[in-house]
Amino acid sequence: MRSIMLNNRCPHYRTTPGIISIAAFAASGIIGICLPGYAVSASAKAPTRVLSVGVLAPASGNTAASGKDMKDGWNYWFANNGTTFGATTIRTSFYDTASSPNTSLTKARQAVEKDHVDILVGTLLSSSALAIVPYASKHKIPYLIPETGADDLAQRSRSKYAIKAGGWNSSQPAHVAGAWAYEHGYRKAVTIVSGYAFGYENSGGFSQVFHDAGGKIAEHLFPPLGTKDFSPYLSRIRNAKPDVVFATLVGADGQSFLKQWTSFGLSKEIPLINTQTTTDQSNMREGDPAIFDGLISVGYYAPGRDDPVTQDFVKGYAAKYGSIPDSHAASMYLTAQWLSKAVESLPANATTDQLIDAINRVTFANTPFGPYKLDEYGGPVFNVYLMKVVPTPDSLKKYGAVWNVVERKWDDVSQFWTYDPKTYLKQPVYSESFQGY
Repeated sequence: MRSIMLNNRCPHYRTTPGIISIAAFAASGIIGICLPGYAVSASAKAPTRVLSVGVLAPASGNTAASGKDMKDGWNYWFANNGTTFGATTIRTSFYDTASSPNTSLTKARQAVEKDHVDILVGTLLSSSALAIVPYASKHKIPYLIPETGADDLAQRSRSKYAIKAGGWNSSQPAHVAGAWAYEHGYRKAVTIVSGYAFGYENSGGFSQVFHDAGGKIAEHLFPPLGTKDFSPYLSRIRNAKPDVVFATLVGADGQSFLKQWTSFGLSKEIPLINTQTTTDQSNMREGDPAIFDGLISVGYYAPGRDDPVTQDFVKGYAAKYGSIPDSHAASMYLTAQWLSKAVESLPANATTDQLIDAINRVTFANTPFGPYKLDEYGGPVFNVYLMKVVPTPDSLKKYGAVWNVVERKWDDVSQFWTYDPKTYLKQPVYSESFQGY
């Protein structure tokens, strides 16, 4: 049987407008045609598209462990569901971003310009995603962002090519935390967050809602990433005499903070509200379970959520990879599922714009997170949970000592919380100098 191999390795692929009729070439008997992303049999009734995906994740550097979870989450979806959906087969290549924004951009360029991928997925750090978005937009490459919380990517700096499929906004759960803290009777708060954009957005989200409800922010503390000694910050917290402290500390910083919070005796003096970043499974896996047990946090992923979809995912992943899936694994799993659902109904000759439209229209009634969709601005809409760290059930003990269970649920939380989107977007993005009030 003669076959026509059509692929996306043509130097003119990215700039050639329109769609060429594959059926016409098949009828002509021409062999070796170069077209974007397709492999077609001359006798087939319908062409099959090969969608080449470049996944950007750290396999080295200080976030390599999270990068492995990202890769495992992505692979787990396809291991269970295959790689062909409708007329599209998804082919994945992985690129090590080395936990660096500069390397992330270099790898994105390699994926697009040398390896001719059709779509990018990743990365872990906000700084890396913010470096890639202008590049992807310039080259008209869809870029799915499951990990980076940077608010403005779905707000003032939105690009149609940057899509938070399976992603989130940094301030989104923090808005809920601010509302819950005031509702719970707290009136004076201190925030302590990692001192970069992600932390500023978490602190701003909490502070704006808490302040607008009538609460007072006594102090904002922004320890830099890599802080080892939190004693100066803890002394300032104690001196401020707050009713509650809101914390978002990333990676090893979260473990150091919690150990010192306990050793200073503050765990017995002041209520602490964390975001899921501090109590993520990735942190609890490496740290002493005793410093996490009983902690309260607000987030959108709870491995202990009492739902069959979540539990099937958690148990299956744990059995395959040896640990309870953290938010990085779950996000990449959902993004793989999201892309698969988007392409399932597309014809093989779908344009990039049609692919983007299909991705934006995907909705899920349930996922390991709960319901999920995008709003008209490209921001995720999902459930947010008040969570508590408790011991895992006996059946999962070998995969992790503690996990987060749901104490309360807020349905269909918008990136704008209860604010009018147009009014909200007139204010600056949360930053060190702007905390929402």
